[in-house]
Amino acid sequence: MKKSVWLGLLFVAVVVGFVVYSTLNTGRIRCKVCITYRGQQACRTAAGVTDSNQCNNTPPDSVRWP
Repeated sequence: MKKSVWLGLLFVAVVVGFVVYSTLNTGRIRCKVCITYRGQQACRTAAGVTDSNQCNNTPPDSVRWP
């Protein structure tokens, strides 16, 4: 094979590796959110899209970034 083909394959492998790594490594950003609902306060740590979206419509009492 030509050198340009190998370089192209290496480039594609690096891009695919970066996409896989960034997709699987979603827990880097974390925050602690406290909300009050029906008179009860609950504090939880959110890390990721699913956790963050579940309480999206309730305004937080406090947010702390560790």
